[in-house]
Order: sequence, then C-alpha cells, then structure tokens
Amino acid sequence: QIEAFKSAGVKYVMFPMIRFKEEFEWLLEVVGDCFTCGIMLETKDALDNLNDFKDVSFISVGTNDLVSELYGIDRLKQLDDLRYLDDLILRLSKVVSFCNEYGIKLSICGEIAGIEDVIYRLMEIGFTNFSVNVSAINDLNNAYRKFMNK
Repeated sequence: QIEAFKSAGVKYVMFPMIRFKEEFEWLLEVVGDCFTCGIMLETKDALDNLNDFKDVSFISVGTNDLVSELYGIDRLKQLDDLRYLDDLILRLSKVVSFCNEYGIKLSICGEIAGIEDVIYRLMEIGFTNFSVNVSAINDLNNAYRKFMNK
C-alpha cells in the first residue's frame, strides 16, 4: 500500500487522534522514511504532552475533536456556545510558540476555525494556515483584511 501512495505522488501523511509519542513513533516505523509525517492535534493527551512531539514535521490542530474532548461540548453545539474560547486561545497560543520554537509547520481546521472573529484571534496568536469549509471563505478573507489593517 505504501508503494501505491508513493506512486500516486503522496508526500505527506497526517496521523489522526494521536495521544502519545509512542503511537506516533510506531506509525513512523510502519511508513519508514517514505513520507513527511505529522499529526492532527485533537486529543487532550497530545496537547498535554506537546513537548513529546518535537520531531513531527507538521501539526494540524483539529478543533472539532479537541474542543469536544477538552470541554465536553458536542461538535454540533460548539458554535452555539463559545464560552470555552478564551481558554482554548490560551492553550493554542502555547501550541503556536512550541511550533515556532521547533520549526514545525502549523495549521488549524474545524468549525470554529471558520468564524471571522475566531479566525482573527487565531491570527493574533500566530496562526497563518487555515483549513475551512467553502462557506467560511468570506469570513477568512474578512478576518485577514482586518488583521492586516490593524
């Protein structure tokens, strides 16, 4: 299967729901040096043990699952109740600092990463790569313009 991915031009592999360094290391053994590997940061354990992931090439923060796990809010209700947002921004600012320190590429995705005011706050703490639904493109552009004009 790895050969099929390589022949299809796949260069990057992102592992979801990683909790501990050992899981990531095992997966690296499986794929060898075939790909550039990173993690989807979407578990409390991975967030709490962030220093264990100094060797990943990239991190994508998956806000849907991370918010659900950290705050017990169902992914369908996260947009209705943003009381957790200040705490999440504080936690994510530490992720940004960590990635900057170790030269790790960073991105963010999920429903809250597509809300104009939230995008702006994420830009303020250092996020530059966003994966959003098509319906959030205008919000992303508006937040970017606001951020660049501050």
